[in-house]
Amino acid sequence: MVILLYILFGISLVYIAATEKFSNYIRVYTLQGFLLFGMALSERESFSYVNLVLILAETVIFKSVIVPWLLRRILQGTGIRNVHKRSLAGNYTVLIMILALGISLLLARLLAIHTADSTFLVIGFFTLFTGLILISARKLIFGHLVGFLIIENSVFLFSIAIGKEFPLLVNAGILLDIFIAVLIMSIFMTRIGHRTGGFEAESLTKLTD
Repeated sequence: MVILLYILFGISLVYIAATEKFSNYIRVYTLQGFLLFGMALSERESFSYVNLVLILAETVIFKSVIVPWLLRRILQGTGIRNVHKRSLAGNYTVLIMILALGISLLLARLLAIHTADSTFLVIGFFTLFTGLILISARKLIFGHLVGFLIIENSVFLFSIAIGKEFPLLVNAGILLDIFIAVLIMSIFMTRIGHRTGGFEAESLTKLTD
């Protein structure tokens, strides 16, 4: 069952990097919240009840309910639907993802720690690279926002791999970080974005003029 969760999460990463519809970004991110909770639950022997409650709040309630709702509000407010036409094509992105998976396997092997779960390390690195790819390959700011949220998922996975003990302060910090990121980006895309004439990352330079 746990292996299935790993496979589904990996497939979701490849799909979110290849798809060109932002609505699919939200669906995949919602699914990842549930998958993260399932993977954390597989390590439940290492967590206290307080940790499990906080993990539930972080993955299911926040990542799979609140954040997707905020992202849908952003799409409705901006009217954007697809990635920019000058963004890297999906088939090329998949090739880069294959390379990223190979690098993730190599890094997990090189940085092997006897107290760390190597499987979570691989998935963590792969998730990190996926977020970076989205930020690099997508021209619109919404793609950058989702890429940042994917990177936040990698932080969650690294926490499981290395610690298996989730300090309340660290979890609260991750939740606050995600919330502020979505809040700031929603303000930009619904307010400042209209004034700069678009929602491309390049439009940020107009704020200094």
